[in-house]
Order: sequence, then structure tokens, then C-alpha cells
Amino acid sequence: MIFSNAIAGIWFFFLLVPGIVKNVTAQSTASSDTLQQVVDEGRMLFTGKTPLSGGGPSCISCHSINDPTLPISGGKLAINITVFGALPGAALRTFIEDSPFPVMNSAFVSYPLTEEEVSTLIAYLQHVSAEGVTEPSGFPENLQFLWTGLAGLIIILFCIWALWRKRKHGSVNKRIYQRQIQSV
Repeated sequence: MIFSNAIAGIWFFFLLVPGIVKNVTAQSTASSDTLQQVVDEGRMLFTGKTPLSGGGPSCISCHSINDPTLPISGGKLAINITVFGALPGAALRTFIEDSPFPVMNSAFVSYPLTEEEVSTLIAYLQHVSAEGVTEPSGFPENLQFLWTGLAGLIIILFCIWALWRKRKHGSVNKRIYQRQIQSV
């Protein structure tokens, strides 16, 4: 596992260095309205609202992303890919089309992406990365489990209190015993 991560890191470095020198993207020539439309299409592809043409899984099923317009940040199977949007377009295209990660390759081997889908996903990832959002909307991910657990505990304690508040205090024989004591 460590060896494959090291290889992916080295591969990532060699893609990044040439891209820094020459950053060629399709976004530079698009107008802002067209760009926003492409970003919205990429968001819909990423979240799965628009299914991929090849029938592959949506990106959000495995990856998370820091997009404040999404109600959830995404899946936990793979890493948060917000930072990948800072890559040059060619490097990002290579990561999407021919990923160095075996799980992603096996997930899309029978379900290839079209050129248009790759371009819209690149535009969306670069847009989210350019926004500079560091935290997803809603609860911070590491505290969401804690708050959900506390809310569940409060609900359970309230139910126990509601069921037990009218219970009989003392034993049934206590009344009989009190009558016997008074009659003596």
C-alpha cells in the first residue's frame, strides 16, 4: 500500500512540474456564462444528478469535495479531491482518464468517460479549487458523528423518562402494610 502511494506521488510530481511551466486550459477562452454552465454540468456529473454516459459510478460516491453548494461533501472511500483542481488541465485530464489508482481504474474499465464528461469534470474541479473553500458546508466532518450521537442519546433519554415518569413508586404491598399498621 505504501509502495503504491509512493509511486502515485512520484507520478503526480512528474505530471505537475511540466504543467506549471505551461498551463493550458479550456477555461481561458470561455466566457463567464458559458464557463458557469460548464461548471454546473460538471457539478451534476460529479454528484450523479446527471448519470455518466458509460454507466459508471458518480464521483461523489467515493470522493469528497469542498463545495459549499452541495448538501454533503461526498464519499469516504477515496481522498478529498478539491486540491486536484489546482493541477494543470492536462495533468488533471490524465488523472481522470488514466488514473494511477487501481480502484478507480477497475471502477471505470468497463464504463469509460466521454471527452465532454472529462472536460466538464475538469472545469468543475478547477472552479471548486479556485474558490479556495477549506471546509465543506454544514457540520465539520469530524464532529458530525459526535453531534448525531448526542442527539440520539437525548432522544433515548427523553423516551425513557416519558415511559417511566408515571410508574408506581414503592411496592404494591406497601399500602396493605400501612393499613395493617394503622389498625393495630
